Amino acid sequence: MLIAFAWIPALGCLFLAIMLFPTGRLPSRRWRLPAALVVMEIALLMVSSALGQREFQVPQSAAGGPGASPLTVANPLWIDGALATLLGYAYSSPLTYVVYLIPLAAVLVRFRTAAGTERQQLKWFAYASSIVMLFLFDAFAARLRDEVDLDDVSRDLVTVVRETMRPAHVSVWLRGRAR
Repeated sequence: MLIAFAWIPALGCLFLAIMLFPTGRLPSRRWRLPAALVVMEIALLMVSSALGQREFQVPQSAAGGPGASPLTVANPLWIDGALATLLGYAYSSPLTYVVYLIPLAAVLVRFRTAAGTERQQLKWFAYASSIVMLFLFDAFAARLRDEVDLDDVSRDLVTVVRETMRPAHVSVWLRGRAR
């Protein structure tokens, strides 16, 4: 059960590490509230992940070898009702996406006020981050390319463009003669 949710605290630690880079401190005292928001949102995501799923799929390797079918286990911590709906909203709430942008804002603010070695470290960090993002995007695109029939997507796209660009009616405004 913990393996399925291990990415959530890891993501929180990564966000906090980015906010503290390169000096080990927040950019200013005002950044305590955004850092607290990151911690609270990660804790809310962890709770909603643990309590929101009714059952778990145990991987095949843990269920008895590569040929075994996956095992479904009931979640003993699962809750139902309004609280479950509220916790399920934690994944898609706008606050979650704002929290994902807080570390980026901290790096940008720090870069704006940095000088010398600190600024150079931030430049290298931005360079390395962009390389990692390119590799992640390439891996995602390759997986998407393998799983999606590009001919169907192309055909659907052409159909949508044709239907969108075809006018339903045309109006012509004529001016009267100038007297």
